[in-house]
Amino acid sequence: MFPYLQKFQTFHPPNSKEVFNDLALDYIDQDAQGKSGPIQASYPQTVHPFGKAWIETFRALGHEITSDTMSGTNLGGYQIVSHIDPQKGERSHAGNAYLEGSFQRKNLDFVLDAEVEKVLFKKLPTLSATGVQYRRHGQTFIVEALKEVVICTGSFHSPCLLERSGIGDPKLLGSLGVDVIIPNPNVGENLQDHMLCGVAFEAKDEYETLDNFRDPEYAKAAMEEYQRSRAGPMTQTSSSFAYMSLTEDHISGETISMKDLLDQYPSHSKSPADTLIRQILSDPNEASVNFCMFQAQSHCDKSTLSEHFSITSPGKWASIFASLSHPLSRGSVHSQSINPSTPPVIDPRVYTHPLDVEIMSLHIRFFQKITSTAPFSSLLKPNGRRIPEFASFETLDDAKKVATKCTLSNMHPIGTCAMLPEEKGGVVDARLKVHGVKGLRICDASVMPILTRGNIISTVYAVAEKGADLIKEDLFGSY
Repeated sequence: MFPYLQKFQTFHPPNSKEVFNDLALDYIDQDAQGKSGPIQASYPQTVHPFGKAWIETFRALGHEITSDTMSGTNLGGYQIVSHIDPQKGERSHAGNAYLEGSFQRKNLDFVLDAEVEKVLFKKLPTLSATGVQYRRHGQTFIVEALKEVVICTGSFHSPCLLERSGIGDPKLLGSLGVDVIIPNPNVGENLQDHMLCGVAFEAKDEYETLDNFRDPEYAKAAMEEYQRSRAGPMTQTSSSFAYMSLTEDHISGETISMKDLLDQYPSHSKSPADTLIRQILSDPNEASVNFCMFQAQSHCDKSTLSEHFSITSPGKWASIFASLSHPLSRGSVHSQSINPSTPPVIDPRVYTHPLDVEIMSLHIRFFQKITSTAPFSSLLKPNGRRIPEFASFETLDDAKKVATKCTLSNMHPIGTCAMLPEEKGGVVDARLKVHGVKGLRICDASVMPILTRGNIISTVYAVAEKGADLIKEDLFGSY
């Protein structure tokens, strides 16, 4: 997959030596970066004081970044690249990097405002996908496939489309009134996400944070500066990250054996993915958590996404989050109706594996170490407020309270149509083909059998690029 992680992007190192030094980017391996892909990856034009302090604080704590992030094995604090075009000062994404340039292609037709109801099949001589049935503006249409059908509707909707089409758990399909085409109880199972636990710490008044946007005049001036020069507060991103393993109690310094923790919670799963995750977690050179920080308040104890990142509390803030790199809990997503407009039933089953809350609680105790170590501590108010107010890390029980009350989705869902043998929990094979039927593939995050250690976006792009090559190979041979 490594060539495809390079293929989708173009890496832009900072033009400023000051930015390069402030972010301590000596670890970058230029040969490992993408050189000519459609997605632009860059660093900010200026470094926020919190971003610089983050890197210096992790260095002071003995957690300087160990290798280039493209290595897949780096540990320590650093600043990630953002998918921002440095020339335009705009986000680089699939829409403007891939889609917009395709509208004029003669071999592509785009149907907007449509909902796919199901995939169509013929049973003889071999079970094969023949097209799709979709609904648009109250009318039903059928599109016939000359070669094959490729589903790319994401971790929540790809399994539901399979279920509406007759591929899934027979018991569920029966409850929907759908005839069983292929019985496969793995469809919609194995849902994974990087659950996020965060606490906000009160910053000193002299530092600009995103909380300044409460002031309409500040927000207006920032927007005008961005429109005029593609610079200023509107270009600041939340890009301060750190990968860490769990080898000691972050406050007491007492040695922690991940192997002992894993032995306390033995696996009852026969999945090779579960076995691999446990091997990763037991390796002290592998990350079990991803820390991140951005200079604004957060409200992770609230119930809605709009509340999580509202700027309703007075003052300036910096929020620190911990995200489990490889959670062991598994959720599910399933259809509750044959109507594609009906939302799926999503059950994330957060912390249903007891080891997840144990690892998260041990890791978030590191928040106290970060916020009490210079230079990061010098940016915060002494004995300042926290959001939520009850957040404490003095004891493991304190940390568990924070973990269980302040965890939300990181919006990295994967795994619901996993690339595994069917008998081991799979829905698609190594060439993205749905088990048991010809002419049907899935190419999106749902095929990933386990989570990547951090944000899934690079892997999703790489899967798409690899999937395109697999399709061309299978349909046309060499190309």
